Amino acid sequence: MATRGRGGFAVLIFVLYCFVLGNTGDSPPEDIFDKGAVTISLESYNRTKSNGQAFTKNVTLPGNSGVIVNIKTVPPEVSFIVIQVHTHLLNVTLSYDKPWSISVSKDSVNGTNIGLVVTVNPLVYLPSSLMGRAVVVDNYNNGSVEALLAVVAYTVKAPIPGGCNMEFNVETSPFQRLIVTEATVIVDAQPASAPAVNGTEPSCERHPVQHQAYRLYLPEHDITPETYFSAIKTMLTAEDIAKNGVKIPAAAMGSTMRRIYSAYPGFGSVYGVVATYGGQSAAYVPAFTYACNDPVTPDTCPPSFTIMAKMVWAFMIFIGIYVTFFGSLLIIVLAFPMGIFYGVVISCLLLNTGSVAVILPIGLLCGVAASYVCKYRQMPFLMTFLVNGTLGLLMASILYYSTPDGFPLVSVNLSFWLTFLLMVVLHQLLIFVPFIRVSISCAVLGSYMVVVAIDYFVGSALKYIVINVIRRATVPNFDVAIITPPFQTNEICLTLFWIVIVVFRMYMQLKCFGPFGGTDMENSPLLHSEA
Repeated sequence: MATRGRGGFAVLIFVLYCFVLGNTGDSPPEDIFDKGAVTISLESYNRTKSNGQAFTKNVTLPGNSGVIVNIKTVPPEVSFIVIQVHTHLLNVTLSYDKPWSISVSKDSVNGTNIGLVVTVNPLVYLPSSLMGRAVVVDNYNNGSVEALLAVVAYTVKAPIPGGCNMEFNVETSPFQRLIVTEATVIVDAQPASAPAVNGTEPSCERHPVQHQAYRLYLPEHDITPETYFSAIKTMLTAEDIAKNGVKIPAAAMGSTMRRIYSAYPGFGSVYGVVATYGGQSAAYVPAFTYACNDPVTPDTCPPSFTIMAKMVWAFMIFIGIYVTFFGSLLIIVLAFPMGIFYGVVISCLLLNTGSVAVILPIGLLCGVAASYVCKYRQMPFLMTFLVNGTLGLLMASILYYSTPDGFPLVSVNLSFWLTFLLMVVLHQLLIFVPFIRVSISCAVLGSYMVVVAIDYFVGSALKYIVINVIRRATVPNFDVAIITPPFQTNEICLTLFWIVIVVFRMYMQLKCFGPFGGTDMENSPLLHSEA
């Protein structure tokens, strides 16, 4: 009897377990999701605008909740809409499916800048599964998330962003995908499809739709949500993107739907794409990044400096001032920083690393070696060669930094490096011009050392004058990268400061020594102080 009782109890437990499991399925407990709804009306639709109109609404998504997006008062002129969700830092999910489908499937997309296409007019050729489907926004974070909901409406003649998708999970993918590395920001999109002609399916084989990429920089080191959402709102429609963004040239090689940008950590940037066909345009969902390794904590991008790092950059300011005003008079003072510079650059190129712990000791050893050679081996011409060569490198780097993207000379590796080498050789000819000899080289190089050191404290993009060239030599496919840097308040102030130092140094040269005196390294007393 006892055995039979225990057996009956086990059967009862098994039946209850199966009942609970069968009713649970894939869905979470009912109290996990607050199935609320957000309604956006298209009542104010302007029939005179044909390239898309945006309707936005700021909402707060509670933690662990799903919200249905309802669209009402859709005019008959609207054929399809792109429903977008933008959040500042935390990912959310936008889907056609049930709100508990957390994984990214063929009917959902996860991220901070996402969107889906919904057909409201059967004349538009899109998968029938998209016709009139409900769209749900899911927040799987524990805390609430501020979000911008946007609905962009298009007519039947507009191309469909992402309509010729071959790679992304969602069949029609109007969004972009970002890959952020230490050196680059890679932006991918899928080709748009042409609108239907007489209700027939458009062909994606020939890709008749034209695509144009744009970028918009946010104010430097402004990571506030208000600035972020304001910038997104200016890049929602084709007209807004063309008005506020900067046009990016087509890729010189590779996929026409991929753009590679040089990364500038701490500078927020919005990326937009406009598809055009037959005079009608449509915009992709704008993408955004601060180019940080950890996108959730952009306030640590670039990372805060340690006490040792601050001491190093403060010492750099001192060395830069010394080189600027005394480098052409005391060769050993000039040899040490020049040795450090070449040691750091060569170690970066050969070892393919940017670790300060690795390149700084190598740079210091090269600085000591250069000082020894110049002081005890009495080789002034070698030092003159290095100084003028360094100025040539810096001038070539500035040219690369400021050249418009897509310029033929910088788009091809062979022509780029030949031009770069030519700039260095031309500056070597300055050796034979008495007035310019070493004085102007020290003025420019020393003041740049000061500017770069200040740059690391205040945060600007001028340090990338040299960094971009190192990236060009070490990072694969960087030859096709868009390098146009932000040039805002900090960059303008530091550039003017740089120019003032150089002009003042040359004025002191003319006033104290004249155009032919005090600049020849051969006349340095340190060269002949040793018997």
